[in-house]
Amino acid sequence: DEYMGLAAIAIDGFSGGVGTIDFSAGDPGPGDPVYLQGYARNTRWMLLQGRIEKRSERMNGQPVYVTSIAYQDGFAGAPVVDGRGRLVGVAAPAERSGAVEVFPVSRVQEFATEVRRLLRPRGATAD
Repeated sequence: DEYMGLAAIAIDGFSGGVGTIDFSAGDPGPGDPVYLQGYARNTRWMLLQGRIEKRSERMNGQPVYVTSIAYQDGFAGAPVVDGRGRLVGVAAPAERSGAVEVFPVSRVQEFATEVRRLLRPRGATAD
């Protein structure tokens, strides 16, 4: 996805060893606690806690949620989860705020649906 910086890779014959994460039923809202799991540049794996501060828009009009977590290089693309470990979005580079901005789960689901459509064998129908 050119706006979220997400990519999907399909490897013929590869079928195991990849865990999945449940999606939240809806987008996060102001005040919701969130956790970012990722690597900042030159560090080890981190789990950071914060809150959704507000809904905003990127310069290209894409909706994002601004968090209270300070952005560090390397966070882009990291999963952002709620207190139950469900995906609420994907971290994006800070455009304006200096904080982690989150592409919401609804946008991630749209991306996943498009990937499934593109990877479906010709003539197959959706399940």
